[in-house]
Amino acid sequence: MDTKINSFDRIRDKWLDFKSKPENKKIRIRDAAHSLNTCEAELLSTEIGDNVMSLNIPDFNIFFKELFALDKVMFLIRTDSVVHEKTVLLKDLEFVNNHFIYLSDKTSLLTFDCKLLKYVFFEKKEHVNRKLRSFQFFDNNGHAVLKIYLKGHSKNKFDEIALKYKIDYNYELQSILSTVNKEKQDIDKLIDVDLFFLSDNNFKCEKKLFKGKILRYFLESISSNAFPIQIHAMGIESIQYHRDCIKNVVDYGPWINVMDKNFNIHVLEKNIHISVLVKYLINNEQHYSIEFFDKNNIHVLGIAPINGFEDKFYKIIHDLEENNYEAK
Repeated sequence: MDTKINSFDRIRDKWLDFKSKPENKKIRIRDAAHSLNTCEAELLSTEIGDNVMSLNIPDFNIFFKELFALDKVMFLIRTDSVVHEKTVLLKDLEFVNNHFIYLSDKTSLLTFDCKLLKYVFFEKKEHVNRKLRSFQFFDNNGHAVLKIYLKGHSKNKFDEIALKYKIDYNYELQSILSTVNKEKQDIDKLIDVDLFFLSDNNFKCEKKLFKGKILRYFLESISSNAFPIQIHAMGIESIQYHRDCIKNVVDYGPWINVMDKNFNIHVLEKNIHISVLVKYLINNEQHYSIEFFDKNNIHVLGIAPINGFEDKFYKIIHDLEENNYEAK
């Protein structure tokens, strides 16, 4: 135990010193963890007190269903390349078998594996003169799988749920390895994403590589033409979906972003190294999606048409081909 406490004290002091430097003021905790050779959950554990709690959740199926007592939340998943944030009214959802699903049409908002969730924290912090409340879920390496932020007015209920699961912290994170093994993925394998109604029946696909800033081209074309689209992002064994129009495509530093009322996505554009047009048949009907991979061939993002708006999506693809974006 003394070894764990000593480790805790060392990382807490390094974290405090890091935050005290003006040049680090805007660096997020995830990026700070990389700099300090640790993991995000371990840094968060050093802040346990009035505004950070360690939680023990014996049954995540029960826990996630308790969240339906809240009004509005934001679900956030991320990788080094993509942050995908979706704000929703919980009355519009249900939770079934690791999926948050829309009640109206049974499409998926978010899918992940509860078995991966090892460490859970509640955090309340000041941000732009308001209190942000969140539940944060980490895997056994201390890396964030999912974060859920309160966006509505159910502050008391949010705090009540946190207090129900609060436990004393016993330095569990000070004994884990703070590295994550990222498996490289082969672009010849289509990731198991339920692009609208994807099934295994009569499924065939072919792929075409594109060069250039295809993501930017797609986002700006979709925004300017104002038609709904599906944007799906991959996190740690998780996929989150947005299906609607996008409006505000903006740049912040090296990130290209969509900044809309109920949907934000932030993509580190330089990390997108491969863009793949996927053509596939389902029950003899032709469909398309555009999928994006990082320099390690890890699948991080995709865009697909929504039923009824396929022609607008296909026009963008045709324009790409006409403008010689296709890789030779």
